Amino acid sequence: MGWSSDDYLLPGDRMPLTNTIKSTLRRAFAAAGYRVRTVPTDRLNPVDLRDRTNHPSALLYYGNLTAPSVLIDAPVTHGYSLESFDLRTDGNNPFIHAIRHAHTTDGSERAIRTVLGEYYRSVQPADATEWLGIDPQAAPFLADQPPWARIFPWEDDSLRKRRHSVQSKAVAENRRQGRPLTIDDGWKLCGPVSSRFLHLQAQRLHRLYRSMRDEGYRRHDEVGGDIRAKVLVADNGRWRWLQCGGGFHRTAVACALGYRILPVRVWRVIFRRDVDQWPQVTAGTFTRRGALQVFDRIVDGDSPAVCRGWWRHNP
Repeated sequence: MGWSSDDYLLPGDRMPLTNTIKSTLRRAFAAAGYRVRTVPTDRLNPVDLRDRTNHPSALLYYGNLTAPSVLIDAPVTHGYSLESFDLRTDGNNPFIHAIRHAHTTDGSERAIRTVLGEYYRSVQPADATEWLGIDPQAAPFLADQPPWARIFPWEDDSLRKRRHSVQSKAVAENRRQGRPLTIDDGWKLCGPVSSRFLHLQAQRLHRLYRSMRDEGYRRHDEVGGDIRAKVLVADNGRWRWLQCGGGFHRTAVACALGYRILPVRVWRVIFRRDVDQWPQVTAGTFTRRGALQVFDRIVDGDSPAVCRGWWRHNP
């Protein structure tokens, strides 16, 4: 028997079960002679809906305990990446700019490093609220946190756990790329970063660019096989997919190479109408107004003030 350690979703329900209920269920199944096996949600194959529907809300009807995500063909015009940028090729997404610069010049890693270096030097938010694009009063607990410790209002996590998670993931991800770097060397979404981190990011992006340029976009059902996203749905039904949880390098390269539709694995749908139930609103991390500002900015495809304008000085 497999249960998701991340969501424990009931059929038709979007809310995760509490740890207390999880423990109770474990004891009940154990008493009946069953063993509950924990399976991370990103290790479960998505339900492929690309031949049936491409609306993300299908997750509410086709996703279940054995397949907590659905695969859709998502238009890049509805996409949002790096937490602060839309996916327009003529927009201000730094990774798309870097790939386009390489693609239209000599295709070198040096061209990518030049653009990313300018971005990391230009975009250095002072704290998590500036990165999210809200006033400190809208999320006072985030005003003294570094940008990488940000948390979205609809996420269920503590600041302490978030900091630990990002720090651990930074070490693990850098180690996979062959470098013993930590979060002190920088965060991939904004500056400042060390020269070693900049080199690593440029190297990784260039390697992926050459692969996708020569072989096209490839996906698979296993861990890391897809761009992962949450979908934000406004009160009028307008929606945008927010790339998170893996695949932002692939997203940038694909968009820079001209892809207009991407296979995206949707694993959560967030409704604006539920703002009063969002965990960080009920916990007091965000004011209601501040939470809606973050949501609306993403749905509108807008960037925080700290991110605007850097590309005007792009080499």
